[in-house]
Amino acid sequence: MSQMLRVLLVEDSREDALILLDALRTGGYEPVSRRVETADALREALNQESWDLLIVDSMLPRFSGLAALQAVREMGMDLPTIMISGQAGEEYAVEAMRAGAGDYILKGNFSRLVPAIERELREAEVRRERKQAEEALRESEERFRTLANALPQLAWIARPDAYIYWYNQRWYEYTGTTPEQMEGWGWQRVHDPDVLPKVLEQWQASIATGQPFDMVFPLRGADGHFRQFLTRVVPLKDAEGHVLQWFGTNTDITERKQSEEALREKEERLRVALEAADLGTWDLDLTTDVATRSFRHDQIWGFTEPQQEWGLDIAMRHVVPEDRPLIEQAYARAMETGVLYHENRVIWPDGSIHWIAATGRLQRDATGRPIRMVGVVADITERKRADEERERLLAEIQRRLTEVDTIFNGIVDR
Repeated sequence: MSQMLRVLLVEDSREDALILLDALRTGGYEPVSRRVETADALREALNQESWDLLIVDSMLPRFSGLAALQAVREMGMDLPTIMISGQAGEEYAVEAMRAGAGDYILKGNFSRLVPAIERELREAEVRRERKQAEEALRESEERFRTLANALPQLAWIARPDAYIYWYNQRWYEYTGTTPEQMEGWGWQRVHDPDVLPKVLEQWQASIATGQPFDMVFPLRGADGHFRQFLTRVVPLKDAEGHVLQWFGTNTDITERKQSEEALREKEERLRVALEAADLGTWDLDLTTDVATRSFRHDQIWGFTEPQQEWGLDIAMRHVVPEDRPLIEQAYARAMETGVLYHENRVIWPDGSIHWIAATGRLQRDATGRPIRMVGVVADITERKRADEERERLLAEIQRRLTEVDTIFNGIVDR
């Protein structure tokens, strides 16, 4: 089956044009053609229709093949072109090839015409595909850069050797630098000199291995002050695993770091206060009945080693049976009031009985469902023993007072 071929002929001879078309048919093509003889007619044909191939006669009465090639180039078209000539001319052929002709064929030797056309069509297809890929890449990069400029983070792109060639606008706004200052390895100027060697060491390791880079370090802003940034860099690789580019982001975590430090300070103060008060802490997940505890918590329950598992169900096994209903009632009240308090006896592993007091606060999710309870526990055995001793003494005093009162009344009655 013949392949349709749209051919624009720049040829003044109708007979030569017919010979060319016959040669194309013999070669397996079904040509759809138009013949022009002037520069204006050529431009009009190129503007009006789409063509697969341009065949240009080297010499026309009012037009030359080189002028035709120049007109096509001025119009910005990449059109496969074959120049034909009635006479040999090596210098002219070289000039035609430089001007854009894919081949130079003598009239009367059209055996080379079809192979030359096939080659030119293949090369043109390759050029079109490459151009489309390049345009798609440019559009993709443009979309990517637009997105990267909209990011709240600082962002940048580097070559495989880590030479940075693009930064987003936020980078320049934060650092107060210019593209000329930052190109290549200029980013080092905004780093803390004391931290930079460690950054370079880890960065070079990622470059060598092709592995992502992840590190927290300070960057100097336009105001001269350093802020802490979480930097993450990922490699963009080809199908064979070779790094094509590095894409990096710097996220300002200064406030988060300050909050974390403040939280750690509060937690440390709380830990010290709890230790001073001899209290154990617990955090009970009500959805799983799994508790996170401090070691002191487990010690108060009588264990010399931290327990791997602990929850309300497990804890109840160590409570004196008579006290278990009291704890259940306390938790039931806490589901309503949000506050837990109970005192109960526990059986230590050695069989001894100890008193503990537990207090906690209930937490709910957005729907109001109880999900967590956190609190503290204290060993109140000594206090309970003191209370019992005090009650015993008070009872003994009351008994003796009663005896004295009885004796006194007896004497009075006499």
